[in-house]
Amino acid sequence: MSLKVENLKVETPKFKILKDVFWEVERGEIVSLVGESGSGKSISALSVLKLLPENFKISGKVEVDGVEPLNLNKKELSSFRWEKVSMVFQDPSSSLNPLLTIGEQIIEPMLYHRTVKSKEEGRERALELLKLCQVPKAEERLDSYPHHLSGGLKQRCAIAMALACNPSYLLADEPTTALDVTVQKKILELLKKLSKTKNLGTLLITHDMGIVQEISDKTYVLYGGYTVESGKTEEVLANPRHPYTKGLIECSPKLNGGVKRKLKTMAGNVPEPSEEIEGCPFHPRCPKAREICRKEMPPVVEEREHKFRCFFPLLKE
Repeated sequence: MSLKVENLKVETPKFKILKDVFWEVERGEIVSLVGESGSGKSISALSVLKLLPENFKISGKVEVDGVEPLNLNKKELSSFRWEKVSMVFQDPSSSLNPLLTIGEQIIEPMLYHRTVKSKEEGRERALELLKLCQVPKAEERLDSYPHHLSGGLKQRCAIAMALACNPSYLLADEPTTALDVTVQKKILELLKKLSKTKNLGTLLITHDMGIVQEISDKTYVLYGGYTVESGKTEEVLANPRHPYTKGLIECSPKLNGGVKRKLKTMAGNVPEPSEEIEGCPFHPRCPKAREICRKEMPPVVEEREHKFRCFFPLLKE
């Protein structure tokens, strides 16, 4: 039982956004999708739910417990989005409707998808979800509007709404970016708890390697529309094989003490989708780049459960 993406491509009439992305989430685990802004993380998650603009062409394989959402019609897709896979967006202030109370927004999908029989039953279920998401004064919050709540509370309510129809998988697009550190930690602990208690498969989109280390079971690193490295989180962080993964790790501060080190940076920027880069998309920024890197796209190399896309992988430490 898993949500699996293979050879995912997304393109517009003018340029290609995703060229070859793969990742997989199993029930009960948290998987991180990592990379700088513009790497293709959010686009790949939105592709699963077909939430991209109509002129975006999606191809490749997306399979969720045997169901291929790219082949579903509009009615089937509506049920799939709530009952099988749901999404928590980056900014709850934008994803929550300012004209409806929190309770109304949680109850509405339950009534539409007939997971409850009445508003009264829906209100009871909504209250349970708010308590599950550790919202204080949950009953009072049911009648609150989004602007009455802090950023952390709004994000908890957004998570509760995403769980309204008891989905099997949750796509969380940088759900802690706009929150302070203490609230961020509580949201991450909540996601971890939900994954275990509800057997929920969670995809966490982030650029914070500290979050990855703290919460993830597996990690997929994206760059320039490609998955460039993947594996168990502890293995990827301890022995990165792709230079980009190592660069991300070296750019992240260590908060657990140890020897002091100078925080490194990576020269250059993530390529724009409109840029046509021959060969490996990372070669303009890569300290290990050779002539073949500038001409050919490296294949995916697999070492047990650790995969990477590089002609000159870093040696294991």
